[in-house]
Amino acid sequence: MQVYENEHEDMMMTVMNLGNIYFAMKQYDKALEFYMRALKGQQETLGKQHTSSLTSMMNIANVLNDGMRDFAQAEVYYKSALDEFEVSEEATARVKRGCAGVGVGGLNE
Repeated sequence: MQVYENEHEDMMMTVMNLGNIYFAMKQYDKALEFYMRALKGQQETLGKQHTSSLTSMMNIANVLNDGMRDFAQAEVYYKSALDEFEVSEEATARVKRGCAGVGVGGLNE
């Protein structure tokens, strides 16, 4: 049996899936608890712009919006996810621009 640290990516996915179950069962407080736990672990191990972190942020926003009807807090999480996604997209674009002149054997062959 392999033992994982609390913040291991697979464990965080399981935590998020438990949140999904509670959301489907309309147990929004428990869903929020598990989504928050997943987000914390994902941000610590994968970073804020990782797709898993962004998915957890959206799940939190969804439970706040659709389940708990806390539109102000949902907006905070939706906007935060959007901001992080845009930062991530800009970083990806910069890397692509920086690599545009790189050939297989080196720079600008």
